[in-house]
Amino acid sequence: SEVDTLVNIESLTGSNFDDQLIGDAGNNTLLGLAGDDLLTGGAGADIFNFSSSNQGVDTITDFNSTQGDRIRVSASVFGGGLTVGVLDAEVFTIGSAATQASDRFIYDNTTGTLFFDPDGTGALGEIQFAQLAVGVALTNSDIFAF
Repeated sequence: SEVDTLVNIESLTGSNFDDQLIGDAGNNTLLGLAGDDLLTGGAGADIFNFSSSNQGVDTITDFNSTQGDRIRVSASVFGGGLTVGVLDAEVFTIGSAATQASDRFIYDNTTGTLFFDPDGTGALGEIQFAQLAVGVALTNSDIFAF
């Protein structure tokens, strides 16, 4: 497979391959598309876009909510009754699996994995779409639906 490396561009869109996207000191927007991408926003308030839950697992190397970094997901593609804006607290949980039917986004802070659960029960299977550093203090307010 091919790997593209794009550096110091504030709005980066990857390809259908495994890309490495590296922002600059500004506020960057990164969208990896398909493949297992490596996303580094750099300093600034960066946005990591996910337009689908099944386009590979993207690794966010430097997510920092205190810098204003945010994860943005497509409300229409991820589904599950998501509304546009900050992710509702009832659709987000911390742990290794959904604990109630409303859980759609599961963040395992012991491994850094971020999953999407289409039905909140695990019956359809959790889909890992992002990997963060272990111990990142991710909350529902770090995720926005668009």
